[in-house]
Amino acid sequence: MAKKLNHFSWKNSNHRLWLKSYIQKKNNNPSFSKYHPPMFFGSTYNELDKESFENFKNNLSQTAEGREIWKQLYGAWEKKKKRDKNKEIKFYSFELKSNVKKQLDELSKGSTIKKTIENLISSAYQEKQIIIKNSISEDFLLLANINNKVLETELYKTKNTLEQSNLDLDNAKVEIEKLNNEIKKLKREIHDISFKPKSIDTEHTDLKLIRKRKEIITITRPSDNE
Repeated sequence: MAKKLNHFSWKNSNHRLWLKSYIQKKNNNPSFSKYHPPMFFGSTYNELDKESFENFKNNLSQTAEGREIWKQLYGAWEKKKKRDKNKEIKFYSFELKSNVKKQLDELSKGSTIKKTIENLISSAYQEKQIIIKNSISEDFLLLANINNKVLETELYKTKNTLEQSNLDLDNAKVEIEKLNNEIKKLKREIHDISFKPKSIDTEHTDLKLIRKRKEIITITRPSDNE
């Protein structure tokens, strides 16, 4: 008697769909199709016939060839369950050269081929990520150095400008001090002139009187001939 498909439910449409798809793919093989009747899928060919399927399974259990067919179907169903259980795991089928397969077997000692392939891929991926990360770090460092040089140049220019500005400011302070001194001097002169107008007028008046007296004296002096 063939093994029962574990956790297979005829009430589950996904289970029925998978089984239907599997049988349709295998149906082109005469050694497979000869074990089930033409009406295996029912009159509509849309839904599996449970009773016919049970008969098909019983027929397979009668011969070595049939048992091998059921073993393959059973194995495919187990893989499908595992894929459903862990959505991150997918089934892949690929070819390997004989020498590569031997190398893989050698690497897989003490583990499984699946685990070995996963480890090899994960290790290679991590190494690539490290290379990419280091490359990005080198590019970033190079760019940072370039930016640093630019900033140092800008800082040097700014310092020179500031020093020149300070020099100009010092010169401006000296000029301002000179102007302030000139203004103070002018203010003193203006002050002196403002407070001496009378003395100047008096001096001018005295000079005029002296000249006038000289003229009078000259006119009134008798001549030598008289």
